[in-house]
Amino acid sequence: VLAIREAQATQANISELVEDDPMLLQARDYIAGGASASDDPAPLASSVRALLRMTLAWQRHWSRDDSFKNWRIRVQEYLGVLVLAKKMPVERVENGCLGFSLFGNSHLVHTIVVNKDDPIIERQTFTLFHEYGHLLLHQAAMCLAFDRQSLIENWCSEFAGQLLVQEDDLLLMVPGLEIGQPRVWSVTEVQRIAREFRVSKEVIAIRLENLGCSHPGLFDEVSRYRQPLRERTGGFASSKAIPALNEFGIQAASIVLQARQKQLINTLQASEILNLKPRWFSDLERRIGEQRMEYIR
Repeated sequence: VLAIREAQATQANISELVEDDPMLLQARDYIAGGASASDDPAPLASSVRALLRMTLAWQRHWSRDDSFKNWRIRVQEYLGVLVLAKKMPVERVENGCLGFSLFGNSHLVHTIVVNKDDPIIERQTFTLFHEYGHLLLHQAAMCLAFDRQSLIENWCSEFAGQLLVQEDDLLLMVPGLEIGQPRVWSVTEVQRIAREFRVSKEVIAIRLENLGCSHPGLFDEVSRYRQPLRERTGGFASSKAIPALNEFGIQAASIVLQARQKQLINTLQASEILNLKPRWFSDLERRIGEQRMEYIR
């Protein structure tokens, strides 16, 4: 509940600044046209992937730890969606909140919130695009797990899976794979393919099932398999700008700093929005610039 309230406050603050100066958010709104759960998600997934300027080679170039950061920055820069990371309880897939979306309108910027404490790093990327799917359907949503019984949830999952793992790329990376020809897969094989695409094993299972390359039940099988969780890399952040950038993302942080420079808000207001003391603003601005140069090609 606290995460929702904080996200709504950030969405309102950023939206007000963008309304005062639309140039603060120059990315086009690709959600306005919308979609329906009866639509084939494949063409839409390919279009959004193209907007993100993504290639298989570049996707495989990332390390496991950097994958979500890269996708997140692209969604913010090219799709104009705020992507926040909030601390939310998560114990297991079945009873933890993975993320939620806040649909925008003519006055509010579309916003996605991902659980920064999700112990499965790759799942954050899936959550990001699953929630973007909800925005394309013009709805807000909170996702607690992979729900394959709901038409809406299944559509959003299929959209996310097709965007992250394109059919042609999957055929290229898995020799002997034939669409519509089911075969038996071990969890180890699914994990190996998932590592190649820097996604979770559940994403690969969804794609193999939906392409008719496995018998029904592969998703449930790999979901039940619990592998030891890997320790996240990184230690104590000495700069207070780092946690602020991790929480708000480069889009929201940049909008606040630019609004301050344009005197749309004062230093105190910028500090309150970002929950960051002004002495760290220059470091935050520097890190935003570095991330844009490093990840946007």
